[in-house]
Amino acid sequence: MRITNQMCFSLLADTFVTAICGQDVVLPCQDTTASPVMLVQWRKSTISSCYLYLFRNLRSYDNYQCDMFKGRVKPLEPSVGNANWSVILRNVSVADTGLYMCEITARNTKTGQNHVVSEGRVNVTVAHSPQPRGRPGIIAALILLLTVIVVLCGVVWIRANQKHKTPEDISIQATRCSFNTMFFFYLQQKEIQYLSFPAVPVPPSPGKSRD
Repeated sequence: MRITNQMCFSLLADTFVTAICGQDVVLPCQDTTASPVMLVQWRKSTISSCYLYLFRNLRSYDNYQCDMFKGRVKPLEPSVGNANWSVILRNVSVADTGLYMCEITARNTKTGQNHVVSEGRVNVTVAHSPQPRGRPGIIAALILLLTVIVVLCGVVWIRANQKHKTPEDISIQATRCSFNTMFFFYLQQKEIQYLSFPAVPVPPSPGKSRD
């Protein structure tokens, strides 16, 4: 903190925020002075032509807001008289990853001049949703293992009986083994689909009353 023209200036420590796509995040920013706040500017460091949030002359200005932030930003504490200028960024995506800067300008009641009294930086990192893990993945692994075992058993059985069969018998047996393996794999795939999706309740037929 330093004194600038009889006003205190506060450089806030960098803040790091991590989130998953679809979540809401809070970007913190505090005014450490008791002077009237005249201007609050929230920007993303890579965008200079518009704002994340702009407050000036006792009101916010949505027309200066970047299109990518429209409808997704609101003050954490909307009261004008408080010292908390944190904002909520809703429904974040990977595109929101980056550095955000908050700058607060207040009026010196003694001189009537405006001065920047507080600056803060927030580093936001947004990641994709983690891949779900659970029963379907285990079932798929078991099915793959069973399929390999069935194929190997079929190959061993065919080779063990090659000495006692004609070429025609071997060809027929190999075809049957391949068909059985494919049919087994098909049934297991159907089981995966059945277990992966929750059952949807069937509405009662029109005209039928419940007991």
